[in-house]
Formats: sequence, C-alpha cells, structure tokens
Amino acid sequence: MIMEEYELKYNFLETGNSFGNEAPIITLIAIFALIFTLTQKKGNYKTKVIFLSIWVFLSILWTSYVFMNLNNTYKSIENKFKNGNYKTVIGEVINYKGDNPKIKADGESFFVDSVFFAYTPGNSIDAYHLPCSYGGFICGNGQKVKIDYIEVLDNKSLRQLTKDPLNNKLKHVNHIIKLSLLKNSK
Repeated sequence: MIMEEYELKYNFLETGNSFGNEAPIITLIAIFALIFTLTQKKGNYKTKVIFLSIWVFLSILWTSYVFMNLNNTYKSIENKFKNGNYKTVIGEVINYKGDNPKIKADGESFFVDSVFFAYTPGNSIDAYHLPCSYGGFICGNGQKVKIDYIEVLDNKSLRQLTKDPLNNKLKHVNHIIKLSLLKNSK
C-alpha cells in the first residue's frame, strides 16, 4: 500500500487574522471627522464639539463591540480545534463552483467525499476563505486534498448561509482549519 503524502498549504492557527486591524477603522474615521469639523470656521463651536464627541464615543463603543465579537468567534473556533472537536476528510474536489474573478465577490463551494465546503473571500476569522482568484489553493475539480474542518450548521454559521448547488437545500457550512494538497499536484 502506497502512502500518499500531503503538503500543508493552510493552517488556521498559524495564519494572522485581520480583525485586530479592521476594527479601529471606524474610530479613526470618527476622530478625523472631529478634527476636520473643529477646524472649520462656520457653525456653533459648542454644538460641533457635543455632536462629534457623541459620534466619537459611539464609534469607539461600536469598534469595541465588533472587536470583541470577532475575537470571540476566533477563540471559539481555535478552542474547538485544539480540543479535537474537528473532522478530517481526504479525497478529490468535486462539483467545484468558483467565484467570478471579474467582481471578486462570489466565493467558492465544492465537495470532498460528500462533505460540502463553502466560503467567501471577506472574512479570515472563520477559517480558510480564499477563492482561487484571490490566490487560494482550491481551483477546480480533481484536486486531491486533505482537510481538517469544523462542522457548522447553517443557522449557526458565522455570517454565512450557503446553498448546496446540487439540490438547492441548505447544507452544512464547514470551516476549513487545515488544508493540505497531495504533493506533486496543483
């Protein structure tokens, strides 16, 4: 029996997640709006300060909420994986539906040994998320893969509801934690 060797291409636990960089953007915009408004000559100064102070406060509050929510999502997935609450599937990619490289927004879906996977390019917190047109590793049918994943039901999924392209019923969305490709293949 020949043992096939797989090369690890993606590991969720070793990949930097962007939520720490994205969350403060709202606060920065609010601070710039405050500075811009205060430097303008027209209008009542006291009204500007009160209005923009409230705006900055709410922006900071919102940013904190978003950051904590995304951090909790990441930690939840990380803990499930570290505690062994994941599954592994080995096989060929079939029924691949790729994203539209012209608009870079659709995402991808495919099956491996009857397990359905789907993701969109926008969110690295939920695990692997890169369609082929964004430099991802899954680019079509026939690729031999080994995937460690956490199974998530659609109604519990993290900002994703995906339909099974075969029978158009809601299916499980599985978060890819580790993705390996057969050595000497695409």
